Amino acid sequence: MGKEIFKIVSSRKQRFIWFEGEINGQSARTFIKQLTKLNNDGSEPIFFYISGQGGFLNSFLNITIAIQNSTSKIFCVAHGLAQSAPFLLTQAVPTGFRFAVAGTKFQFHRTVDTLIKSIRAGAEFFQEDYLSVFKTLVRLDGLVLAMFFLKCKPECRDQITELQQREKVISVNKAIKLGIIDNYFDKKCFQKDQRIARALLKRRKSS
Repeated sequence: MGKEIFKIVSSRKQRFIWFEGEINGQSARTFIKQLTKLNNDGSEPIFFYISGQGGFLNSFLNITIAIQNSTSKIFCVAHGLAQSAPFLLTQAVPTGFRFAVAGTKFQFHRTVDTLIKSIRAGAEFFQEDYLSVFKTLVRLDGLVLAMFFLKCKPECRDQITELQQREKVISVNKAIKLGIIDNYFDKKCFQKDQRIARALLKRRKSS
């Protein structure tokens, strides 16, 4: 069996969804299914714990739409490393609902760099194909910046652009100063839900 590239589990009692790993078609469908169940169970707030590295645009958009259409309020809590798409998902919830656990790291990602790295690694493109892919990735990077710009402090937009271009890793404190994370999340509450999530994942794996 291949290595598991994402882990998702939810708790109906504690009303949280725990998400680790890649945002792809399967993980997006699983998330939406679990969010729907929690919404059907009641209207109390849901805590969405997110960490991971990367993902696919359509899958990211499907999760974003589901979050914005949720009948329950959703608090997004980043932990560990939130890179690229998982980082961007923190912007899917309203201002005031974006939290992170102390020690969390966020990394910006520029999709154009993926193309450049592929070429350096030996990938070959016809000129027309290269230009087409390049234009698409530039537009995608613009979309990513727009999502951060909608909720960041206006005076920080140039700084965020530079951070994305350099694919920088930033701390929770820096993210708060930029206005893209609202506050720290209570570590004891996080650890309690983390223990529950790990127990649920272990139980599912053994079944």
